[in-house]
Amino acid sequence: MRQLKDLLGWFSRGKTLCVSNCVTLTQPLAFCDELRSESMRLLSTQKFLAAVGVFLLSIAAHAALPVKAQHHHNAKLLVQAKLKQDGHHEIDRKGKHTVSVDVKGGKIAALHVRHAEKGEIPVKKYKTHRKVAQTNSAHLIYASFQVAQTQDLGTEYIGYSYVDDEGNEEIYWFPVEEIYDGDTGAVEYVPLNS
Repeated sequence: MRQLKDLLGWFSRGKTLCVSNCVTLTQPLAFCDELRSESMRLLSTQKFLAAVGVFLLSIAAHAALPVKAQHHHNAKLLVQAKLKQDGHHEIDRKGKHTVSVDVKGGKIAALHVRHAEKGEIPVKKYKTHRKVAQTNSAHLIYASFQVAQTQDLGTEYIGYSYVDDEGNEEIYWFPVEEIYDGDTGAVEYVPLNS
């Protein structure tokens, strides 16, 4: 009898069971139902914890990619002719990555990056109040280093970025007036070398 009580105590894990001092075999079904429900609860808890662990590991693996360099692109020039037609338009290709935009009402509604093997790649949205000017090259030029006639003094820029397979962050900059939802969801841009 003592072994049966110890077994019941082990399965209950602190849960109060309605068992009299003298356990008889007249209630074996109640005992089996209790064991079955306890094991099902433990199994569902284990499945839930495993799913949460896999999710957190996938986030940590993606977030752990260090950015080696930032490459800036004047997306206004890349998309200029495509703003007149609503729909999905490809604007750039870098290795296995294809960059495309969704145009809605003459504005950029979304930017997507698709990897040839991995599928959709997450995109980060930046905003900056700095007076930056883009050139046709992949370098960022601050307006303070340009001649006054070529500066755009009142424009806020929105940048969409992704990290490629080599660890380079590719950022596509648009003037905020060309973005459908403006700076919604954007984080403040901080250059890598600052």
